Amino acid sequence: MATQPLKNNEPGQGQPIDLATPDDATWRILAKEAAEEEDPEKLLQIVKTLSLALEEEEEAKKKST
Repeated sequence: MATQPLKNNEPGQGQPIDLATPDDATWRILAKEAAEEEDPEKLLQIVKTLSLALEEEEEAKKKST
């Protein structure tokens, strides 16, 4: 998966998050945003993106072992 530029109302506040090479920082940033988000729709989007980042990280770990 390629870098996905995100809109201002999505996780990352307009900052691109590279889901092609997820790392520890990616999911930590998303988790922090989820903890602070009060809008249920935005929270759902953040959680979906967080889940994808964690799945990608897990797949990358499996391939490297």
